[in-house]
Amino acid sequence: MEQNEQVRRQTGAAWTDLADALCQQRQYDEAEAACQAGLVIIKELGDMRSAAVITGQLGTFAWRQGELAEAAKQYQEALALWQSMNEPVNEAIAWHNLGLVYQEAGQREAAEQAYRQAAQLFEEQGLLGGNASAAGSWQQLAQICAYTGRKAEAEQWFRKALMAFQAVEDRPGTARTLGNLASLLANDPARLDEARSLAEEGLAIDLTLDPAVAQIWTTYNILARIAEQQGDESRAAEYHAKAERAFAPYRGGE
Repeated sequence: MEQNEQVRRQTGAAWTDLADALCQQRQYDEAEAACQAGLVIIKELGDMRSAAVITGQLGTFAWRQGELAEAAKQYQEALALWQSMNEPVNEAIAWHNLGLVYQEAGQREAAEQAYRQAAQLFEEQGLLGGNASAAGSWQQLAQICAYTGRKAEAEQWFRKALMAFQAVEDRPGTARTLGNLASLLANDPARLDEARSLAEEGLAIDLTLDPAVAQIWTTYNILARIAEQQGDESRAAEYHAKAERAFAPYRGGE
């Protein structure tokens, strides 16, 4: 076909759609190549918004392959593009993704700063709970605080996230946060009953969700750990067995 602007735009879109399909098949090298091909065309057309989206995709492909430095580089480039276009929600998502990469790389201070930036932008846009929201960044901040020994601060972030997820009736987010909070409190022998209550509340929600989404085995493992600390070996064994049965269908995807 004649390579006019419309045809080239559709060609660029086709490349990125192909990249998505290849990513679903975990063919990350091929997905990256398709993405790069689409990005060249999109940049030539001056479509910087699409360029920012594709650059973020490249960051995700690199991250999934364990190429953390390359993932950070691509997310930083996407971030700069979103900032130049004054799109705070997408900027917040880029900051959050950067935080995830930094956290996996063990750069906890950089991760914390990225999550704080993301949370602030989400808050300013009124996005407190649900997908792509401040609550997700608060959860990650809580994990950073817990890992660095700031348990009281971690609890505050978890509880703030929990309230936000509950406010928008985000059941998966609520269940996940209840489990994280229970796991945190289970480190304090004086709060095991509270931890168990939170974990059981999360389990009740998990049982209503798609098993692949709920990852219910994690909640069973938390309850098993609490039972062991409380000296209830039979209950701990029961939860361990339930965790094993729940995880068995997904073992091949480890």
